Amino acid sequence: MGNTVQGKNILAKMKVDATYYNVFCGKSLTFTLDQDELETTTVNSGTMREYIAGIGNAVLEISGVTVLDNTGSRIAITYLQAQSIRQQVQDWQILMTDDDGDQISYTFQGIIRSTSFNKSIPGYSQSNVSIRVSGEITIDPVAPPPSGDFEVFADYWTTTNGQNYISGASTGN
Repeated sequence: MGNTVQGKNILAKMKVDATYYNVFCGKSLTFTLDQDELETTTVNSGTMREYIAGIGNAVLEISGVTVLDNTGSRIAITYLQAQSIRQQVQDWQILMTDDDGDQISYTFQGIIRSTSFNKSIPGYSQSNVSIRVSGEITIDPVAPPPSGDFEVFADYWTTTNGQNYISGASTGN
């Protein structure tokens, strides 16, 4: 067990009314979060350029087995291709569950950039959707790693030959 996440335990979901539903029978998912960089090089920078973080952008891409309709609590490619759905900002969620059952979710709004399905013989049809994130992404908080800072507690005792006791910082406490 542990905090590792198996691929089958990452789900992409779309919100319809008040409920999030899985997007088709997802086989692959890619979530790309890019950070723009702004150059801040000045005459005092030396020989290397300097940068700060700018605005970010993200894309969610999902591929999986095509389902014909929204039965079975799955969103179908045919539903996502409807003009009334693809031209509106939708609510999306990525849910990751580790081997211990702990979960992290990403929630955001996004627009559908592209949809497709293909035919391959033999096998099932594959559906694909690409979603451009619009606005902020809410990610469940994750505790930072240990800082590495630590405090050393030192102790000492003074001994004298022939005595049956010690004296020093720890005596009495």
